[in-house]
Amino acid sequence: MAKDDSASPKLKLNSTAWVGVFAFTCFTAFGLYLVLQAGSIDLSTAGSLGDFLGGMLNPIFALLGIFLLAMTLHQNNIALELTRIELKKSAEQMEISAEALNKQEQHMRLESLERTVVFICNEIEEEYNSKPEPLRWQGTIMSRESSLLDYAKATVSAATVSKQIPKAHEELHEFSVRFIRTLMLFVMLKRTIELSDQSIKTHLLMVVSCKLDMEFVCVAYTEVHNLSQSHCELFPNEELQQVMALLDEISNLNSLKASTSAVFLNLSV
Repeated sequence: MAKDDSASPKLKLNSTAWVGVFAFTCFTAFGLYLVLQAGSIDLSTAGSLGDFLGGMLNPIFALLGIFLLAMTLHQNNIALELTRIELKKSAEQMEISAEALNKQEQHMRLESLERTVVFICNEIEEEYNSKPEPLRWQGTIMSRESSLLDYAKATVSAATVSKQIPKAHEELHEFSVRFIRTLMLFVMLKRTIELSDQSIKTHLLMVVSCKLDMEFVCVAYTEVHNLSQSHCELFPNEELQQVMALLDEISNLNSLKASTSAVFLNLSV
């Protein structure tokens, strides 16, 4: 529609110019005709003819100039309107591009955080599924080749039967010896997740809940609680509380709240 409007003034402008040229030609031809009819050039007649032609053509060309000026202004207004429309479209495109870049940046950030969380979870899985070399603890050698997850499952199993509480405490003691490195990984996991927005944090918690064994998480929650009560020198108590909150959120996503699990109720100090 705008294209048609911009073409219309050009057509009117050309038509007006041709009308002016045609009028000038007609009056000039008419003056020459009068001169030729007279047979000779009389200065007074020529002067009268010049005054006549000037008096007739001056208003016509003046009106023509005003009309051309009006057409030029109209054409400029159309050009300005087209420029404004194009600028508006450019601004809209820039806004769309900025929004797309922002979404791409958020997606890349989410992917980066997700890769980091999955890597830490894999390290935790590797740690609690590995069968370590015999460890020395307080003068004794722990030679049982059980994984950290086996200890967690044994603790969960023992804690469900009240008469096996001493056995559960024994398992938890062995679990504590090997849990420190895993606790460091949980601290790293907590620091990674807590820096995220709430929507991203929820997504990352779901990823972790799908990766980690819930029995292990319940025992880990209990152990972190016990370390916080005994004033662990490796980590500030405030950070241990934050790790407990993270573990509780992870377990809660699977309808199993670590802070109310049988392990925690039986074995927390």
